[in-house]
Amino acid sequence: MLPSLAIGLGLVSLVHGCLVSTVSSTTPCSLLTVTPPDGATLINATATERYNVTYDGPTYNGVAGSVDICDVEVFLTHGDAGDAVRFAIYLPLSGWNGRWQGTGGGGFAAGAFDIELVPAVTSGYSAGSTDAGVNLAGNTDVWYNSTQLVENFVHLSFHEMTLIGKDLSEKFYGRKPEYSYWFGCSTGGRQGMSEAQRYPEDYDGIFAGAPAINWDKLLIADYWPLAVQNQGDEPVPLCKLGAIGNASIHACDVLDGAADGLISNPLKCKFDANSMVGEKVQCDDDTITTITERDAAVWNEVRNGIHDESGKLLWYGLEPGTNYQVQAVSPGFLIPRQWIADFLLRTPGLDVTDIKPEALVDLFHKSVSEFGDLWGTETPTSQHSVSAVARY
Repeated sequence: MLPSLAIGLGLVSLVHGCLVSTVSSTTPCSLLTVTPPDGATLINATATERYNVTYDGPTYNGVAGSVDICDVEVFLTHGDAGDAVRFAIYLPLSGWNGRWQGTGGGGFAAGAFDIELVPAVTSGYSAGSTDAGVNLAGNTDVWYNSTQLVENFVHLSFHEMTLIGKDLSEKFYGRKPEYSYWFGCSTGGRQGMSEAQRYPEDYDGIFAGAPAINWDKLLIADYWPLAVQNQGDEPVPLCKLGAIGNASIHACDVLDGAADGLISNPLKCKFDANSMVGEKVQCDDDTITTITERDAAVWNEVRNGIHDESGKLLWYGLEPGTNYQVQAVSPGFLIPRQWIADFLLRTPGLDVTDIKPEALVDLFHKSVSEFGDLWGTETPTSQHSVSAVARY
C-alpha cells in the first residue's frame, strides 16, 4: 500500500507541477498596462472594473444585455501629428470564451463602442472598438485634410486596436486568445476586408457585412440617382419611383423560386420601367398622377448605373426593388456629399446638391485617381490569408 501511495502522490505532484508551469500569471484589472504599437505613443490609459454595463438596443453581433467588465480606455498619438485616438477594450470579468472580437464602425465613424462591445462581451468575447481619432458623429470637415487621421480611419487604428486588445486579453486572462474574429458591417465590413488585405495575421476569421469596398467608386455612385434627377426641371416624385420599383419586384420576385417580396438575384431581373408608362399612381396627397416616358427613363438610368462619355460602365446603379427615398431626392445621401465637398473639392460646407451626370463623371475619375490606392480596399496586398472571410 505504501509504495502505491507514494507513486500516486508522486504522480499528483508531477501533474500539478506541469499544470502550474504551463499557466501564465494573470494581471488584475487595475494593474493592467498598455504597450503601444510601433509608431504610436501612449497618451493615457485607465483600467476600471465596471458592473452592469448595459446596452438594450438592436444588435447584429450578439444579444443585448448587461455585462461586468474590465474597461480599458486607451489614448494614443503618432509622432507630431497631434491626433488622440481612443480605444475601448472590454474584458469580461467572468465567462471569457478564450476569443477576441474586433468591431467596426459605419459611415465616417470608425467605431460604435457599446452598441457592438456589449453584445460581443455578452457572447463571451473580449472585444474592442476605436474612434480612429476622428469624431463619432461622422463630421469629416474637421479631419479630411489630416494625413494621419485619414490613415487612422482607413486602416491603421483598427489594426492597432487589435494588437492592443489581444495583448491586454493575454495579460488579464493569462493566455492568448485562442481565436480572433472581426465583425463589422458597411464601413465595418470595409475595415474587415482591409484587415484581411493589409494585416492578415490579425484575425482567424472575418465577418464583413455589406463591405463598403471600392470606396472611391462606391461613394460617387451613391450620388448617381440624385445626379440623374438633377438633369430635369423637376425631379420625378418618390411615389412614381416607388410604384415602378414595386412593379419590378412583382415582375422578378419569383425568379429565385420563392414569392417572398424580395429579388434575391437582381441580375436575372430584366424589368424595363417603360412597361409602366401610362399607369396611374396615387401619391401621398391623394392625387392621381400618370407615369410618363421621362419618369421611366429616369428609373432606368438610375438602375443602369454611371457611364462615361463613351458609354463605358463606371459603376453600378440601384438594383430593382431598391428604395430610392434617400438617394434620389434632394439633398441626397449625406456620405457621398461629404466625400465630394470635403475630400474631392476640399471645400467643407459646399452645397453639392445640384451636380449633374457629366460633372459627376469627372468627379468619379478624380476620386479613383487620387484616392483609389489608399481608400479603395479592393485589391489584396498580401500573399497570406485569414482562415475564413464571410461577406454578405
